Amino acid sequence: MNHPLPEELFDAARANDRAPFAAHLDVCAECRSAWERLRVGATLLDEASDDASLDAIDWSRIDAAVAAEGERVAAGIRAGSIRAPRPWKTYAMGGLALAAAASAVAYVRTHPSQDDLVARTDVTAPPAAQPVAQPSTPTPAARFDGAVLLAAGGATQTPPSGEAQRIASGAPLREGARIITTAVGRAVFSVQPAVALDVRGDSDVTLASLREGAATVTLAQGEVAVDRAGDTGSVALRAGRWQVGAEGDVVARVESHVVRVVVLSGRATVEADGVSQMQFSGPVVIELPDVGAPHAVPGEATDAKHVDLSMLSADGTMWALPPVDPAASLSVHGRGALPSSLEALRAPAPMTLQARLGRTIMTLEVGSGRVLAWHTSNVVAAAEPTVRRPPQHAPSAVQSPAPQGPTLNAMQLGIASRTAQGRFSHCFSTCREQNRCPTEMHGVIELAVDESGRVSLTALDPSANGARACLTNEVTHMRLPSAGAAYPFQVQLR
Repeated sequence: MNHPLPEELFDAARANDRAPFAAHLDVCAECRSAWERLRVGATLLDEASDDASLDAIDWSRIDAAVAAEGERVAAGIRAGSIRAPRPWKTYAMGGLALAAAASAVAYVRTHPSQDDLVARTDVTAPPAAQPVAQPSTPTPAARFDGAVLLAAGGATQTPPSGEAQRIASGAPLREGARIITTAVGRAVFSVQPAVALDVRGDSDVTLASLREGAATVTLAQGEVAVDRAGDTGSVALRAGRWQVGAEGDVVARVESHVVRVVVLSGRATVEADGVSQMQFSGPVVIELPDVGAPHAVPGEATDAKHVDLSMLSADGTMWALPPVDPAASLSVHGRGALPSSLEALRAPAPMTLQARLGRTIMTLEVGSGRVLAWHTSNVVAAAEPTVRRPPQHAPSAVQSPAPQGPTLNAMQLGIASRTAQGRFSHCFSTCREQNRCPTEMHGVIELAVDESGRVSLTALDPSANGARACLTNEVTHMRLPSAGAAYPFQVQLR
């Protein structure tokens, strides 16, 4: 059977003239169905174009209706529920879509919207509801690799899946890493391009989140300091139920039933259990108890363990350093003290390290091209100017229990000696470096030890008064061997 050409059938439908194909349409159901669809669509389009009230049409609604009907017909075509004879399928399907669109126009024209009805009754219509924008999913920030700036005393990092490795190796610190330091250990590394985290001795810290622009650090025990060299990068410190947002230089230490925070500069935002509590502007010392609200406490907002990190850089070269006598006081010439247990540092430029042991001065040239080795200097301590003279030696003490009361055996004495040495050493080193204590000190530090081994400071020789604040802070965290009852303990200064 010969079907009419698509163009002929379409033109006849637009003219509403069935006569040329009447005989064929009477016997061909497919062409008859197409003819009826095309005729109805063409008629509706003609009626819509002839209407004198076209200017009143809401074309946005018409466009939406046309698009919806067109999509419905297209979906039917794709699903196979709407078909045309294969020889003229493309043209006929266009006619079907045209008819559907025309029907949509007619519906919009003949069915006024709610807005139209309201306007006709002269009642002010409420504003049309705007489509709710779906929130876009933010792109997660990229992970940030922390560069090791300084490592001392065998500090280690343990990745989320892996074995512990020494931080002195210089491997980057990544999100999820756990940092452990010994009593004489220390680890300093970048957590943002312009922010460093200083993990002090006997600390346990986890990098809960380390991302570009923000870092979150969990402090389980010990002490950390946030050292900022710029205004970018957010750092949050978590300890117990507390979170401290550091927007300046901040030191946080976990103590018994309280987190002590020293805001050296800038400000800190304190939250408990995710609820904002208050902001503190430095310098100020605040306490965050296990139970209760945060509060400021009397005390000087200082950091006795501060290291000048401006001499280090994440863009510098990592240097593994030869060991030096632990009793020596270590410093960078003109830049302040360093841990005597120093193992490695990252230096952007050559520098000279000095180690003083008694009246002996040793130097180490870093980044100069020379072999890294300590060399004895021809300059002795006595020849150095008295202003800001580095300490002759790391503060050491000879400990002995007072003769009265309970006594300690040789092993307990050794433990007490090492404990006091580790706790008090940095206090005297910093005190001498800052010229608050004389080079030679004398007398004793008198301590009281209770039956559980907790320590308190009872008396201090005037020559060591410059270190009093640091010593008072340290003894609150000390534990000496228990002798079964309270006893006095003396530390001999020298």
